[in-house]
Amino acid sequence: MTKEKSMKIEGELSSLKHTITSRKFLFFIASFILVFGTFLRMYHFHDFLLFEKDQVRDAILTEQVVNGERSWPVFGPTMRASGEEKTNLFHIGPIYYYFQIFSAMLFGNNAEVMAYPDLFFSILSLPLFFIFLRKYFGVRISLLLTLVYSVSFFSITYSRFAWNPNLIPFFSLLFLLSVYEFLRKQEEVSWWWVIGYAIAFGVGVQLHATTLILFSVILIGTTIFLLYKNRCVWKKILIMFVIALCLNAPQVISELSTSFANTRILFHFSEKSDHSESLSKKTTFSVIADTISCHIEANAYIFFSLGKKDCNYSFVKVWEQSDSGKRFRASVSWIECISISLFSLFGYALFFATFLVEKDKDKKYFLGLLLSFLSFFFLLMIPIVGGSEFKEFRYFLPVFFVPFFFAGFLMRSIRLLKIIVYIVSSILIGIALLGNGNAIIQKAHILFSQKGNDGHSVYYGETEKVVQYIQVLSGNAQKVYVMSEKIYTGNIFHPGSYIAEKNGYEFIRVFSAKEIPSGSPLFFLAENTGVYESVIQEVPVKSVKDFGKMRVYQLAY
Repeated sequence: MTKEKSMKIEGELSSLKHTITSRKFLFFIASFILVFGTFLRMYHFHDFLLFEKDQVRDAILTEQVVNGERSWPVFGPTMRASGEEKTNLFHIGPIYYYFQIFSAMLFGNNAEVMAYPDLFFSILSLPLFFIFLRKYFGVRISLLLTLVYSVSFFSITYSRFAWNPNLIPFFSLLFLLSVYEFLRKQEEVSWWWVIGYAIAFGVGVQLHATTLILFSVILIGTTIFLLYKNRCVWKKILIMFVIALCLNAPQVISELSTSFANTRILFHFSEKSDHSESLSKKTTFSVIADTISCHIEANAYIFFSLGKKDCNYSFVKVWEQSDSGKRFRASVSWIECISISLFSLFGYALFFATFLVEKDKDKKYFLGLLLSFLSFFFLLMIPIVGGSEFKEFRYFLPVFFVPFFFAGFLMRSIRLLKIIVYIVSSILIGIALLGNGNAIIQKAHILFSQKGNDGHSVYYGETEKVVQYIQVLSGNAQKVYVMSEKIYTGNIFHPGSYIAEKNGYEFIRVFSAKEIPSGSPLFFLAENTGVYESVIQEVPVKSVKDFGKMRVYQLAY
């Protein structure tokens, strides 16, 4: 390359840099990211609302409280498979129910209204994530990473239905930012951050058992560190504790009156439980290997939307000599597997190396806090995902930001030539946008085609159409009897029953036509296999209609 061409490229890059760092341009980009991210989270919110058994349960509870049929709950949802028996479950705090109750009071008792808090905090997390990134990265990198987050299929998915873990990203960011401000300014920390710390901790510990443990450990550790550094900070820490305690008052009062019965369940995992047995059968190495594999897969899925929606232990299976390992190797791309693993391995290495070489005291505090948070999270995940019983990526919601920092460190660390920075940044962000965009388009196609309802997922709009169809065929009947294939017995019936009640009639589940009065409207829910039945359980079929992957038979009983 000649000197003139080199100077020309440098001049063009300088001009480009000036354009993309102008305040008006940055404000336009930030506004676009916020608007577009909000659009993706709100689009067809009613019809595309995920509405399954847990959501039905919470909606019914909320409506009962709003209608004065029951008192405000003292505890929140239960944690699955904890305690000595499966019937002896640990309850998290009730704050999520309170969010739903307030939402229903303001906007009415509708299914989508129960999910408004999830939508609201997901939208708020967009500007908060930019602020979070700016604690270490420059404006351009922060905006690029926020853009990816705004279109992250993972993030969008967990903003479009009502579920207590969905609020974790926002409160995880607020918690870490507040802790950081305490570490940075100590007794001079703003009262706004004191309140933010109290709210983030007080709400966060009630969203999931993992955040209860994770936030508590970080709070204890940083409090000890702060008091060691500056004892004068104790007043603001005390006020923060008082506010957080008030947010947990119903649960704390109940625990005190029952000798902490609920808390004891959390730490009383029986050796006879299925999860404990599955862990005991595995070696320490295999458990840790499974956990590492899940972290690698989660990072790729969260940032690029590559892989499946839950942990498949891909990088353990690749090296297995078993038949399942061989089958997996035959169906997986080595390039994809290696690329995904290198992204995380280089990312973790850069994270640690950047912390070691960082000279700015404030930034070192920030990276140190994130590393501590991530390290303890990894230890916490070993008994959860290492036993291959819980493998959903929802467990990674508290550390969703990790792969974004990997990408940021990679873009920031390339200093050989400025043009390489732009090339690498473009490739990295481009792959992330394409991966997430493809996932969003595929999911939108399924939902627009009315093929979302299956044996695992239930969507409000599709179920509503099924219920309305059944209501039309039932005439003025107040009671409609419904049978179904086993795949739909649990998940479709409960949402359908809830919507039917909203429409003024009742779904009654039966398992045999002999159980119902003669002449009653009877329907059968089945999987759409392409083959129509003329008789079901010795009852002739009167009519049939397909709803995507579902089929509804009207029986002539």
